Amino acid sequence: MKLSKLRGIANNAVQPGAWSFPFSSVKPPYAIEVNLVTGRITPEPQGDDVEAHYKKVIAWFHESLKREGIPLSVIEKAVIHLRRETSPACTIIARGKTFSSKE
Repeated sequence: MKLSKLRGIANNAVQPGAWSFPFSSVKPPYAIEVNLVTGRITPEPQGDDVEAHYKKVIAWFHESLKREGIPLSVIEKAVIHLRRETSPACTIIARGKTFSSKE
């Protein structure tokens, strides 16, 4: 199992060309956190485009781990942060190592 593959997964999770982001032309009005392990989006979405989009990203994340042979059990934390001030960022922590997307 190559945990170094997680850096590429983190980058692809927030790559503008890979996804049609709900906030591609405007910034989110408030901070949003997407937990890729549990599938939880905070604050709770109201069935909007953000929820639909990130549910697809969450499913893709789980598929990517399987494809790379990385069990979900080694992932301690995997989140995407959306903030008004910055570009989307993804951080994955596995076995004490942190893999972050390029900002």
